[in-house]
Amino acid sequence: MAPPRNATKNGWGPRLYPWPPPPAEAELWVPSVTTVLGVVDKPAIANWKVDRAAKGAIEMAKSGALTALIDQDEKMALSAIKTAWRSELDEAGQAGTMVHEALEAQIKGTTRPELTPTAQLILQNLNNLMSEYEVEPIHSECTVYGLQSGLEWAGTLDLIVEMFVPGRGRRRLVADLKTSKGVYEDMAAQIGGAYVHADKLVTGDDGNVIDMPEVDGAVVFHVRPESAFVVPVAADANALEWFMAARRLWAVKNNKEWRAVYAPLPAAQVRS
Repeated sequence: MAPPRNATKNGWGPRLYPWPPPPAEAELWVPSVTTVLGVVDKPAIANWKVDRAAKGAIEMAKSGALTALIDQDEKMALSAIKTAWRSELDEAGQAGTMVHEALEAQIKGTTRPELTPTAQLILQNLNNLMSEYEVEPIHSECTVYGLQSGLEWAGTLDLIVEMFVPGRGRRRLVADLKTSKGVYEDMAAQIGGAYVHADKLVTGDDGNVIDMPEVDGAVVFHVRPESAFVVPVAADANALEWFMAARRLWAVKNNKEWRAVYAPLPAAQVRS
């Protein structure tokens, strides 16, 4: 996906946001929501990578490419199997980025980027979904900040919308577009925890900082080439605590003055 607005990243380091945001001079740099949630175990992703590696090995074996690669260089063959998931992830990520950019262009009335066939299907399903639930965007692609002293964070939410919720009428919600295979529990920590409970919001391109608007909850627009659903996620105190637990762990792991493991003890002196 395109880099989040206002965020920066140095090499392989964490993604950070300046506070206050530009054009003001930064007083501190705070970690992104996705960087913080990187400390949380995601077994579904690990299992998917294993599955793709196994399927990739089978596909290469059937084509004869695996045997040829092993004959050439066993380490290269092993690397090809272990990284087989990347091509599929890159393709899915490209489609997701295109759809995010196309949605923002629709909202702003600007030129829509060219889309792959997969991205076109996803965007069509998204537009149908938004029409069905009478979705009205209020804010889009906005940076939000949580300013709890010593445990600050920031992130870029996709949408704040007003939409029809069956049985509840029109509601104002934080909505996040996901094109992944599933909606996972840690998404509640991201969307319903960090985004809903943020303190400040930077409105679009004008850089104006306002208090985070009050919302009634959070949903995922889970859109795939073959389907589209609105999936509510928790946005209560538990969702926030889930995120804050990760934020506290991230702070400990990134404390440069603290060590978890020390140097070995010197050899014991021989006692007489």
